[in-house]
Amino acid sequence: MLKQTLLVIFVSFISGCSNQYIAKQQPQAARQDIPVNWQEGAVNLDNQQPFLELDLLFKQPQLRALIQEATANNPDIQELALKMKASDSMMIAIGAKQYPTLDLDIKKSRSKQEGDVTSSYQYGLNVAWEIDIWGKLADHNSAALADYNVTKWEYQAVTRNIAVRVVRLWIEGWALNQSQLNAQNHLSKLLKIETVILENYRNGITQLEDLSSTRQQQENTYADMITTNEKINKNYREMSLLLGRLPDKSVLFDNNELPHIVSPPLAIPAHALARRPDVQIAFSQLQSLDAQTRASYKALLPSINLSGNISRLRNTGALNDFFSGSTVWSLVGGITQPIFNANSLKAQANASSYNAEAAWWHYRKTILTAVFEVENALALEQSFKVQKQHLYNAQQQSLKVQQIYKDKYLSGSVDIVRLIEAQLKKLEVDARIIQTQAAQMDNRILLALAMGYDIPNTLQHKEISPNG
Repeated sequence: MLKQTLLVIFVSFISGCSNQYIAKQQPQAARQDIPVNWQEGAVNLDNQQPFLELDLLFKQPQLRALIQEATANNPDIQELALKMKASDSMMIAIGAKQYPTLDLDIKKSRSKQEGDVTSSYQYGLNVAWEIDIWGKLADHNSAALADYNVTKWEYQAVTRNIAVRVVRLWIEGWALNQSQLNAQNHLSKLLKIETVILENYRNGITQLEDLSSTRQQQENTYADMITTNEKINKNYREMSLLLGRLPDKSVLFDNNELPHIVSPPLAIPAHALARRPDVQIAFSQLQSLDAQTRASYKALLPSINLSGNISRLRNTGALNDFFSGSTVWSLVGGITQPIFNANSLKAQANASSYNAEAAWWHYRKTILTAVFEVENALALEQSFKVQKQHLYNAQQQSLKVQQIYKDKYLSGSVDIVRLIEAQLKKLEVDARIIQTQAAQMDNRILLALAMGYDIPNTLQHKEISPNG
Protein backbone atom coordinates (compact mmCIF):
# COMPACT_ATOMS: atom_id res chain seq x y z
CA MET A 1 0.00 0.00 0.00
CA LEU A 2 2.84 2.37 0.85
CA LYS A 3 4.58 1.60 -2.45
CA GLN A 4 1.40 2.31 -4.39
CA THR A 5 0.94 5.63 -2.60
CA LEU A 6 4.54 6.65 -3.29
CA LEU A 7 4.10 5.65 -6.94
CA VAL A 8 1.00 7.85 -7.27
CA ILE A 9 2.85 10.77 -5.69
CA PHE A 10 5.82 10.28 -8.02
CA VAL A 11 3.65 10.14 -11.12
CA SER A 12 1.75 13.23 -9.95
CA PHE A 13 5.03 15.06 -9.40
CA ILE A 14 6.22 14.26 -12.94
CA SER A 15 2.85 15.38 -14.29
CA GLY A 16 3.08 18.60 -12.30
CA CYS A 17 6.52 19.40 -13.62
CA SER A 18 5.30 18.98 -17.19
CA ASN A 19 2.31 21.30 -16.68
CA GLN A 20 4.09 24.26 -15.10
CA TYR A 21 3.12 27.67 -16.48
CA ILE A 22 5.85 29.59 -18.30
CA ALA A 23 5.19 33.25 -18.98
CA LYS A 24 5.39 34.22 -22.66
CA GLN A 25 6.77 37.67 -21.81
CA GLN A 26 9.19 38.29 -18.98
CA PRO A 27 8.89 41.64 -17.09
CA GLN A 28 12.49 42.62 -17.82
CA ALA A 29 11.78 42.38 -21.56
CA ALA A 30 9.51 45.43 -21.28
CA ARG A 31 12.45 47.53 -20.01
CA GLN A 32 15.28 46.22 -22.16
CA ASP A 33 15.31 49.15 -24.61
CA ILE A 34 15.10 51.97 -22.05
CA PRO A 35 17.62 54.63 -23.19
CA VAL A 36 20.70 55.33 -21.11
CA ASN A 37 20.15 59.10 -21.38
CA TRP A 38 17.21 61.30 -22.24
CA GLN A 39 17.09 62.58 -25.80
CA GLU A 40 16.37 66.05 -24.46
CA GLY A 41 19.04 65.68 -21.79
CA ALA A 42 21.14 68.47 -23.26
CA VAL A 43 18.65 71.04 -22.00
CA ASN A 44 20.37 73.44 -19.63
CA LEU A 45 18.18 73.24 -16.53
CA ASP A 46 18.50 75.10 -13.26
CA ASN A 47 20.53 72.53 -11.36
CA GLN A 48 22.56 74.93 -9.29
CA GLN A 49 20.38 74.17 -6.29
CA PRO A 50 19.55 70.67 -5.06
CA PHE A 51 16.05 69.57 -5.91
CA LEU A 52 13.63 69.73 -3.02
CA GLU A 53 10.37 67.85 -2.63
CA LEU A 54 7.36 69.54 -4.18
CA ASP A 55 6.00 70.79 -0.88
CA LEU A 56 9.32 72.51 -0.12
CA LEU A 57 9.80 74.13 -3.51
CA PHE A 58 7.58 76.93 -2.28
CA LYS A 59 8.67 79.07 0.61
CA GLN A 60 5.11 80.33 1.20
CA PRO A 61 3.63 78.72 4.33
CA GLN A 62 0.19 79.25 2.79
CA LEU A 63 0.80 76.81 -0.05
CA ARG A 64 2.37 74.21 2.21
CA ALA A 65 -0.65 74.45 4.51
CA LEU A 66 -2.96 73.87 1.53
CA ILE A 67 -1.04 70.74 0.53
CA GLN A 68 -1.17 69.38 4.05
CA GLU A 69 -4.91 70.09 4.28
CA ALA A 70 -5.53 68.30 0.97
CA THR A 71 -3.53 65.20 1.89
CA ALA A 72 -5.28 65.01 5.27
CA ASN A 73 -8.89 65.65 4.22
CA ASN A 74 -9.25 64.60 0.59
CA PRO A 75 -11.90 61.82 0.31
CA ASP A 76 -9.99 59.90 -2.39
CA ILE A 77 -6.93 59.59 -0.15
CA GLN A 78 -9.01 58.49 2.83
CA GLU A 79 -10.80 55.88 0.69
CA LEU A 80 -7.55 54.39 -0.63
CA ALA A 81 -6.02 54.33 2.85
CA LEU A 82 -8.87 52.10 4.03
CA LYS A 83 -8.64 49.92 0.92
CA MET A 84 -4.94 49.43 1.62
CA LYS A 85 -5.77 48.23 5.15
CA ALA A 86 -8.37 45.85 3.71
CA SER A 87 -5.83 44.51 1.21
CA ASP A 88 -3.34 43.94 4.02
CA SER A 89 -5.92 41.96 6.01
CA MET A 90 -6.86 39.90 2.95
CA MET A 91 -3.20 39.08 2.37
CA ILE A 92 -2.97 37.69 5.91
CA ALA A 93 -6.08 35.57 5.34
CA ILE A 94 -4.76 34.11 2.07
CA GLY A 95 -1.30 33.43 3.52
CA ALA A 96 -2.85 31.53 6.42
CA LYS A 97 -4.08 28.83 4.01
CA GLN A 98 -0.51 27.50 3.76
CA TYR A 99 -0.63 26.36 7.39
CA PRO A 100 -2.66 23.65 9.14
CA THR A 101 -5.95 24.55 10.77
CA LEU A 102 -6.89 23.44 14.27
CA ASP A 103 -10.51 23.49 15.49
CA LEU A 104 -11.95 22.70 18.91
CA ASP A 105 -15.17 20.69 18.71
CA ILE A 106 -17.46 20.25 21.76
CA LYS A 107 -20.82 18.50 21.59
CA LYS A 108 -23.44 17.59 24.15
CA SER A 109 -26.44 15.33 23.61
CA ARG A 110 -29.24 13.95 25.80
CA SER A 111 -31.10 10.70 25.22
CA LYS A 112 -33.88 8.86 27.02
CA GLN A 113 -34.25 5.11 27.00
CA GLU A 114 -36.66 3.12 29.22
CA GLY A 115 -37.06 6.10 31.51
CA ASP A 116 -33.33 6.74 31.95
CA VAL A 117 -31.95 10.08 30.77
CA THR A 118 -28.33 10.00 29.67
CA SER A 119 -26.10 12.97 28.87
CA SER A 120 -23.28 12.42 26.40
CA TYR A 121 -20.29 14.70 26.05
CA GLN A 122 -17.87 14.66 23.16
CA TYR A 123 -14.97 17.02 22.74
CA GLY A 124 -11.96 16.90 20.49
CA LEU A 125 -9.47 18.62 18.17
CA ASN A 126 -9.76 18.57 14.39
CA VAL A 127 -6.69 19.19 12.23
CA ALA A 128 -6.70 19.80 8.47
CA TRP A 129 -3.80 20.65 6.17
CA GLU A 130 -3.38 20.86 2.43
CA ILE A 131 0.25 20.12 1.63
CA ASP A 132 1.41 22.74 -0.86
CA ILE A 133 3.53 20.33 -2.87
CA TRP A 134 3.22 22.36 -6.12
CA GLY A 135 3.41 25.79 -4.53
CA LYS A 136 -0.16 26.69 -5.52
CA LEU A 137 -0.94 28.25 -2.15
CA ALA A 138 2.39 30.08 -2.23
CA ASP A 139 1.41 31.51 -5.63
CA HIS A 140 -1.91 32.72 -4.20
CA ASN A 141 0.04 34.37 -1.39
CA SER A 142 2.40 36.01 -3.91
CA ALA A 143 -0.59 37.29 -5.85
CA ALA A 144 -2.09 38.74 -2.65
CA LEU A 145 1.20 40.47 -1.85
CA ALA A 146 1.33 41.93 -5.36
CA ASP A 147 -2.29 43.12 -5.01
CA TYR A 148 -1.34 44.81 -1.76
CA ASN A 149 1.56 46.54 -3.52
CA VAL A 150 -0.84 47.73 -6.21
CA THR A 151 -3.05 49.32 -3.58
CA LYS A 152 -0.05 50.82 -1.80
CA TRP A 153 1.31 52.41 -4.98
CA GLU A 154 -2.17 53.63 -5.93
CA TYR A 155 -2.41 55.31 -2.54
CA GLN A 156 0.96 56.98 -3.03
CA ALA A 157 0.07 57.99 -6.59
CA VAL A 158 -3.25 59.55 -5.62
CA THR A 159 -1.67 61.35 -2.66
CA ARG A 160 1.11 62.73 -4.81
CA ASN A 161 -1.20 63.65 -7.70
CA ILE A 162 -3.59 65.51 -5.42
CA ALA A 163 -0.72 67.45 -3.83
CA VAL A 164 0.65 68.27 -7.29
CA ARG A 165 -2.84 69.31 -8.40
CA VAL A 166 -2.98 71.73 -5.46
CA VAL A 167 0.34 73.22 -6.56
CA ARG A 168 -0.79 73.52 -10.17
CA LEU A 169 -4.07 75.16 -9.16
CA TRP A 170 -2.10 77.53 -6.94
CA ILE A 171 0.10 78.51 -9.90
CA GLU A 172 -2.97 78.87 -12.11
CA GLY A 173 -4.69 81.02 -9.48
CA TRP A 174 -1.63 83.25 -9.22
CA ALA A 175 -1.47 83.68 -13.00
CA LEU A 176 -5.22 84.45 -13.25
CA ASN A 177 -5.04 87.04 -10.50
CA GLN A 178 -1.98 88.64 -12.06
CA SER A 179 -3.72 88.68 -15.45
CA GLN A 180 -6.76 90.35 -13.88
CA LEU A 181 -4.59 93.03 -12.29
CA ASN A 182 -2.85 93.58 -15.60
CA ALA A 183 -6.24 93.86 -17.37
CA GLN A 184 -7.40 96.42 -14.80
CA ASN A 185 -4.32 98.50 -15.53
CA HIS A 186 -5.00 98.10 -19.24
CA LEU A 187 -8.59 99.28 -18.80
CA SER A 188 -7.45 102.24 -16.71
CA LYS A 189 -5.14 103.34 -19.53
CA LEU A 190 -7.98 103.00 -22.08
CA LEU A 191 -10.28 105.13 -19.94
CA LYS A 192 -7.62 107.84 -19.81
CA ILE A 193 -7.29 107.69 -23.59
CA GLU A 194 -11.06 108.04 -23.93
CA THR A 195 -11.05 111.15 -21.74
CA VAL A 196 -8.29 112.74 -23.83
CA ILE A 197 -9.94 111.80 -27.14
CA LEU A 198 -13.29 113.25 -26.00
CA GLU A 199 -11.62 116.52 -25.07
CA ASN A 200 -9.71 116.65 -28.35
CA TYR A 201 -12.85 115.75 -30.30
CA ARG A 202 -14.73 118.64 -28.76
CA ASN A 203 -11.85 120.88 -29.73
CA GLY A 204 -11.85 119.49 -33.27
CA ILE A 205 -8.41 117.92 -32.98
CA THR A 206 -9.30 114.20 -33.35
CA GLN A 207 -11.89 112.22 -35.33
CA LEU A 208 -14.84 110.27 -33.97
CA GLU A 209 -13.30 107.02 -35.28
CA ASP A 210 -10.57 107.27 -32.63
CA LEU A 211 -13.19 107.36 -29.88
CA SER A 212 -15.04 104.32 -31.32
CA SER A 213 -11.79 102.37 -31.60
CA THR A 214 -10.89 103.09 -27.97
CA ARG A 215 -14.33 102.13 -26.70
CA GLN A 216 -14.14 98.89 -28.71
CA GLN A 217 -10.90 98.02 -26.93
CA GLN A 218 -12.56 98.83 -23.60
CA GLU A 219 -15.46 96.45 -24.29
CA ASN A 220 -13.06 93.70 -25.29
CA THR A 221 -11.13 94.25 -22.08
CA TYR A 222 -14.35 94.11 -20.02
CA ALA A 223 -15.25 90.81 -21.69
CA ASP A 224 -11.78 89.39 -21.04
CA MET A 225 -12.00 90.41 -17.38
CA ILE A 226 -15.37 88.67 -16.98
CA THR A 227 -13.93 85.49 -18.54
CA THR A 228 -10.90 85.67 -16.26
CA ASN A 229 -13.09 86.24 -13.22
CA GLU A 230 -15.10 83.10 -14.01
CA LYS A 231 -11.85 81.14 -14.37
CA ILE A 232 -10.81 82.44 -10.95
CA ASN A 233 -14.09 81.29 -9.41
CA LYS A 234 -13.73 77.87 -11.05
CA ASN A 235 -10.18 77.67 -9.69
CA TYR A 236 -11.51 78.37 -6.18
CA ARG A 237 -14.13 75.63 -6.53
CA GLU A 238 -11.63 73.05 -7.76
CA MET A 239 -9.23 73.91 -4.97
CA SER A 240 -11.99 73.59 -2.37
CA LEU A 241 -12.89 70.15 -3.74
CA LEU A 242 -9.27 68.98 -3.44
CA LEU A 243 -9.13 70.31 0.12
CA GLY A 244 -12.22 68.33 1.04
CA ARG A 245 -14.26 71.38 1.94
CA LEU A 246 -17.32 73.13 0.55
CA PRO A 247 -16.65 75.91 -2.00
CA ASP A 248 -15.80 79.25 -0.48
CA LYS A 249 -13.98 82.40 -1.52
CA SER A 250 -11.40 82.52 1.21
CA VAL A 251 -8.01 83.86 0.20
CA LEU A 252 -6.13 80.88 -1.20
CA PHE A 253 -3.46 82.63 -3.21
CA ASP A 254 -0.61 85.02 -2.68
CA ASN A 255 -0.71 87.74 -5.32
CA ASN A 256 2.72 89.15 -4.57
CA GLU A 257 5.00 86.95 -6.64
CA LEU A 258 5.32 83.51 -8.13
CA PRO A 259 7.89 81.45 -6.24
CA HIS A 260 10.83 80.13 -8.20
CA ILE A 261 10.66 76.43 -8.91
CA VAL A 262 13.96 74.83 -9.84
CA SER A 263 13.94 71.97 -12.30
CA PRO A 264 14.67 68.50 -10.93
CA PRO A 265 18.07 67.00 -11.72
CA LEU A 266 18.04 64.57 -14.61
CA ALA A 267 18.12 61.09 -13.13
CA ILE A 268 18.95 58.32 -15.58
CA PRO A 269 15.79 56.92 -17.20
CA ALA A 270 15.86 53.56 -15.39
CA HIS A 271 16.02 55.23 -11.96
CA ALA A 272 13.31 57.76 -12.87
CA LEU A 273 10.92 55.05 -14.06
CA ALA A 274 11.57 52.86 -11.02
CA ARG A 275 10.20 55.49 -8.63
CA ARG A 276 7.08 56.33 -10.64
CA PRO A 277 3.94 54.95 -8.96
CA ASP A 278 2.18 54.17 -12.25
CA VAL A 279 5.11 52.02 -13.39
CA GLN A 280 5.18 50.23 -10.04
CA ILE A 281 1.40 49.69 -10.19
CA ALA A 282 1.63 48.13 -13.66
CA PHE A 283 4.55 45.95 -12.55
CA SER A 284 2.72 44.76 -9.41
CA GLN A 285 -0.40 43.99 -11.46
CA LEU A 286 1.76 41.91 -13.80
CA GLN A 287 3.27 40.05 -10.84
CA SER A 288 -0.18 39.36 -9.40
CA LEU A 289 -1.59 38.00 -12.66
CA ASP A 290 1.50 35.87 -13.25
CA ALA A 291 1.13 34.34 -9.78
CA GLN A 292 -2.60 33.80 -10.28
CA THR A 293 -1.91 32.09 -13.62
CA ARG A 294 0.63 29.74 -12.04
CA ALA A 295 -1.89 28.88 -9.35
CA SER A 296 -4.62 28.28 -11.98
CA TYR A 297 -2.49 25.77 -13.86
CA LYS A 298 -1.48 24.04 -10.62
CA ALA A 299 -5.17 23.63 -9.79
CA LEU A 300 -5.18 20.99 -12.57
CA LEU A 301 -2.70 18.89 -10.60
CA PRO A 302 -3.38 16.46 -7.75
CA SER A 303 -3.72 17.91 -4.28
CA ILE A 304 -2.61 16.16 -1.10
CA ASN A 305 -4.67 16.67 2.04
CA LEU A 306 -4.18 15.49 5.58
CA SER A 307 -6.88 15.54 8.24
CA GLY A 308 -6.93 14.25 11.77
CA ASN A 309 -9.15 14.11 14.80
CA ILE A 310 -8.69 13.25 18.43
CA SER A 311 -11.71 13.21 20.76
CA ARG A 312 -13.06 11.86 24.02
CA LEU A 313 -16.53 10.46 24.54
CA ARG A 314 -18.20 10.19 27.94
CA ASN A 315 -21.70 9.19 28.91
CA THR A 316 -22.29 10.63 32.31
CA GLY A 317 -24.52 13.01 34.11
CA ALA A 318 -21.81 14.47 36.32
CA LEU A 319 -19.74 17.41 35.18
CA ASN A 320 -16.76 16.39 37.32
CA ASP A 321 -16.33 13.35 35.03
CA PHE A 322 -16.25 15.50 31.96
CA PHE A 323 -12.54 14.97 31.22
CA SER A 324 -12.68 11.21 31.57
CA GLY A 325 -13.85 8.65 29.06
CA SER A 326 -12.63 6.78 26.00
CA THR A 327 -10.27 8.41 23.50
CA VAL A 328 -10.84 8.14 19.77
CA TRP A 329 -8.40 9.36 17.13
CA SER A 330 -8.13 9.22 13.38
CA LEU A 331 -5.66 10.34 10.70
CA VAL A 332 -6.64 10.48 7.03
CA GLY A 333 -4.46 11.29 4.05
CA GLY A 334 -5.79 11.65 0.55
CA ILE A 335 -4.92 12.67 -3.00
CA THR A 336 -7.47 14.47 -5.13
CA GLN A 337 -7.00 14.65 -8.91
CA PRO A 338 -9.45 16.60 -11.11
CA ILE A 339 -10.70 14.27 -13.88
CA PHE A 340 -13.83 15.71 -15.46
CA ASN A 341 -15.02 19.30 -15.04
CA ALA A 342 -16.00 20.16 -18.63
CA ASN A 343 -12.60 21.86 -19.10
CA SER A 344 -13.61 24.54 -16.59
CA LEU A 345 -10.24 24.55 -14.79
CA LYS A 346 -8.32 24.50 -18.08
CA ALA A 347 -10.37 27.41 -19.43
CA GLN A 348 -9.78 29.42 -16.25
CA ALA A 349 -6.05 28.75 -16.49
CA ASN A 350 -5.99 29.86 -20.15
CA ALA A 351 -7.96 33.00 -19.31
CA SER A 352 -5.47 33.83 -16.56
CA SER A 353 -2.63 33.32 -19.03
CA TYR A 354 -4.18 35.76 -21.52
CA ASN A 355 -4.77 38.32 -18.77
CA ALA A 356 -1.15 38.00 -17.65
CA GLU A 357 0.10 38.59 -21.19
CA ALA A 358 -2.23 41.59 -21.53
CA ALA A 359 -0.80 42.94 -18.26
CA TRP A 360 2.69 42.69 -19.78
CA TRP A 361 1.63 44.87 -22.69
CA HIS A 362 0.02 47.33 -20.28
CA TYR A 363 3.29 47.44 -18.35
CA ARG A 364 5.14 48.04 -21.61
CA LYS A 365 2.77 50.87 -22.56
CA THR A 366 3.17 52.46 -19.11
CA ILE A 367 6.95 52.52 -19.51
CA LEU A 368 6.75 54.05 -23.01
CA THR A 369 4.26 56.66 -21.77
CA ALA A 370 6.55 57.55 -18.86
CA VAL A 371 9.51 58.09 -21.18
CA PHE A 372 7.33 60.21 -23.48
CA GLU A 373 6.14 62.41 -20.59
CA VAL A 374 9.68 63.14 -19.45
CA GLU A 375 10.92 63.88 -22.96
CA ASN A 376 7.92 66.12 -23.62
CA ALA A 377 8.44 68.09 -20.40
CA LEU A 378 12.15 68.52 -21.14
CA ALA A 379 11.41 69.78 -24.65
CA LEU A 380 8.86 72.25 -23.27
CA GLU A 381 11.39 73.47 -20.73
CA GLN A 382 13.77 74.37 -23.53
CA SER A 383 10.95 76.05 -25.47
CA PHE A 384 9.86 78.14 -22.47
CA LYS A 385 13.45 79.18 -21.86
CA VAL A 386 13.75 80.59 -25.41
CA GLN A 387 10.28 82.16 -25.29
CA LYS A 388 11.02 83.97 -22.04
CA GLN A 389 14.26 85.34 -23.38
CA HIS A 390 12.48 86.85 -26.42
CA LEU A 391 9.70 88.23 -24.22
CA TYR A 392 12.19 89.82 -21.85
CA ASN A 393 13.88 91.42 -24.86
CA ALA A 394 10.49 92.69 -26.05
CA GLN A 395 9.81 94.03 -22.56
CA GLN A 396 13.07 95.97 -22.58
CA GLN A 397 12.25 97.42 -26.00
CA SER A 398 8.76 98.44 -24.85
CA LEU A 399 10.31 100.19 -21.84
CA LYS A 400 12.59 102.11 -24.17
CA VAL A 401 9.67 103.11 -26.42
CA GLN A 402 7.66 104.13 -23.36
CA GLN A 403 10.53 106.32 -22.14
CA ILE A 404 10.91 107.91 -25.59
CA TYR A 405 7.23 108.87 -25.71
CA LYS A 406 7.37 110.08 -22.13
CA ASP A 407 10.25 112.44 -23.02
CA LYS A 408 8.39 113.62 -26.15
CA TYR A 409 5.24 114.19 -24.13
CA LEU A 410 7.12 116.27 -21.58
CA SER A 411 8.65 118.29 -24.42
CA GLY A 412 5.22 118.78 -25.99
CA SER A 413 5.97 117.01 -29.30
CA VAL A 414 3.32 114.26 -28.75
CA ASP A 415 0.07 114.13 -26.82
CA ILE A 416 -0.86 111.94 -23.86
CA VAL A 417 -2.60 109.42 -26.12
CA ARG A 418 0.68 108.30 -27.71
CA LEU A 419 2.29 107.91 -24.29
CA ILE A 420 -0.60 105.82 -22.99
CA GLU A 421 -0.54 103.67 -26.13
CA ALA A 422 3.14 102.96 -25.48
CA GLN A 423 2.25 101.98 -21.93
CA LEU A 424 -0.45 99.62 -23.29
CA LYS A 425 2.14 97.87 -25.46
CA LYS A 426 4.22 97.33 -22.33
CA LEU A 427 1.21 95.82 -20.49
CA GLU A 428 0.57 93.43 -23.39
CA VAL A 429 4.13 92.13 -23.15
CA ASP A 430 3.79 91.84 -19.36
CA ALA A 431 0.63 89.74 -19.81
CA ARG A 432 2.45 87.29 -22.09
CA ILE A 433 5.35 87.06 -19.63
CA ILE A 434 2.91 86.20 -16.82
CA GLN A 435 1.35 83.43 -18.90
CA THR A 436 4.71 82.03 -20.02
CA GLN A 437 6.17 82.16 -16.53
CA ALA A 438 3.19 80.31 -15.06
CA ALA A 439 3.27 77.75 -17.88
CA GLN A 440 6.96 77.10 -17.28
CA MET A 441 6.44 76.63 -13.53
CA ASP A 442 3.55 74.27 -14.23
CA ASN A 443 5.71 72.30 -16.67
CA ARG A 444 8.45 71.98 -14.06
CA ILE A 445 5.93 70.51 -11.67
CA LEU A 446 4.89 68.03 -14.37
CA LEU A 447 8.55 67.25 -15.06
CA ALA A 448 9.13 66.45 -11.40
CA LEU A 449 6.01 64.27 -11.49
CA ALA A 450 7.21 62.50 -14.65
CA MET A 451 10.64 61.94 -13.09
CA GLY A 452 9.00 60.16 -10.16
CA TYR A 453 9.89 62.61 -7.39
CA ASP A 454 7.75 62.13 -4.31
CA ILE A 455 6.38 64.44 -1.64
CA PRO A 456 6.87 62.43 1.57
CA ASN A 457 6.87 65.46 3.85
CA THR A 458 3.24 66.24 3.03
CA LEU A 459 1.82 62.82 3.82
CA GLN A 460 -0.40 62.82 6.86
CA HIS A 461 -1.12 59.08 6.96
CA LYS A 462 1.24 56.52 8.40
CA GLU A 463 2.23 54.07 5.72
CA ILE A 464 0.83 50.60 6.29
CA SER A 465 3.37 47.83 6.07
CA PRO A 466 2.37 44.33 4.95
CA ASN A 467 1.04 42.14 7.76
CA GLY A 468 1.38 44.91 10.30
